[in-house]
Amino acid sequence: MIEKENMKSLVKTFDILEMFLKGPEEISVTEVSKKLGLNKSTCGRIMSKLVTRGYLKQIESRGKYSLGTIFLEYSGIIKSRLKLRDVAMPHLFKLSRQSKETAMLAVLERGGSVITESFHDAAYLNSPLKVVPDEGINMPLYCTCLGKIFLANMTEDEIKEYYHNTKLEKRTANTLITPQKINQQFKEIMEGEVAFDNEEYALGVRGVASGLKNIEGKIVGSIGIVAPSVRMSVNDMPKLTPLIKSFALEISRQMGYRGN
Repeated sequence: MIEKENMKSLVKTFDILEMFLKGPEEISVTEVSKKLGLNKSTCGRIMSKLVTRGYLKQIESRGKYSLGTIFLEYSGIIKSRLKLRDVAMPHLFKLSRQSKETAMLAVLERGGSVITESFHDAAYLNSPLKVVPDEGINMPLYCTCLGKIFLANMTEDEIKEYYHNTKLEKRTANTLITPQKINQQFKEIMEGEVAFDNEEYALGVRGVASGLKNIEGKIVGSIGIVAPSVRMSVNDMPKLTPLIKSFALEISRQMGYRGN
């Protein structure tokens, strides 16, 4: 019964949002109520929640409502991700061919993780032992090379918020789970513009990653190479740094970045 009521409430919420997306720029609670045939107090309660979450905004106290600025944020994220993938894709297949390992692209998710996509050319990954992550997998920031790039480039307040909202789990014997030890890596990551994963996320897997920058010099993504630890030793990881950084810079240049 509770689940049924929750579903009804969810449908009403989407109906209200769609009305703002497709209708006039400003709409009152009364207009929403009449148009959708819903109780006025129910509409007011739902719209108030949407204001709190940033999906709607109220022009003035007890005034009409309009779409919130969060849609601009989402729009920017979607456009950025689509453009980033389109630009990066041919370079990542080339990176995979040159390294003969799996190349990966990651973008930051609002929940404090990265969504990854892997690229590999079957002709060059002919070994029966290879790392091929599931498409669209969410990976944590603190124990992956792709994620550390984002974490190291955050402000102090953003890093504190991340630790506050994230459960640091020891996935392997190499996983660092104290903020102090994780933070100690940031200086080297920022100076070298590269991050490493020494079997911290998964046993038997190592990785090297570098950041992708936009025209403003902000990190908008990261790329990396992941490989079985039997083929990528600890000594091999720094050797891959120039290759990763050269591809990251090339992609960043196409995103409008003009720095070195």
